[in-house]
Amino acid sequence: HIAAATGHTVIMGAGMGVALYNILAKPSVTKVTLVEIEPKVIELLKQAAQFEQWIGIDKLTIEISNALDFKPSEPVDHLFPDIWVTVDEPQALTETQGMQHNIRAKTVGWWGQEFHFLAWLKAQNVTVLPPTLAQYQRWTNEIGLPLIEPDNPAYLACMAQLAQTAYYRTFHGEF
Repeated sequence: HIAAATGHTVIMGAGMGVALYNILAKPSVTKVTLVEIEPKVIELLKQAAQFEQWIGIDKLTIEISNALDFKPSEPVDHLFPDIWVTVDEPQALTETQGMQHNIRAKTVGWWGQEFHFLAWLKAQNVTVLPPTLAQYQRWTNEIGLPLIEPDNPAYLACMAQLAQTAYYRTFHGEF
């Protein structure tokens, strides 16, 4: 998801700062708007991670706001929501759709979207991995989001690897 960030990127949720740190450092990212509902999270980043000394920090604008309500004042190239406690929260898809309705980014990729795609594949009775580009594009069209990597078979291979991890198997069973 970090690789997909470009131009003006909006990050919903500071989390532990990993995505923010890496996106700020990308030369192809010209502006980062971080939307964080809790000001204390920003203070923790400043104290614990020397936040103000990061490469690219001059590109950062912080908005203290609810990610579900935020509307930018300028066009957005990439949206990366990361507001959920666990990687495969069931509401992540609908909340991302709501955020994109307000943001209207050129591309979207959210933390855990791969789990949602794998669940969709299972619901389609797909039993063979890796998935195809046609399957991914169909899902992208169904959910109405301009998702990252629509033409990249390597991304689909990563999803097949994810389905074989202990984490995935523990919570979702065998693919």
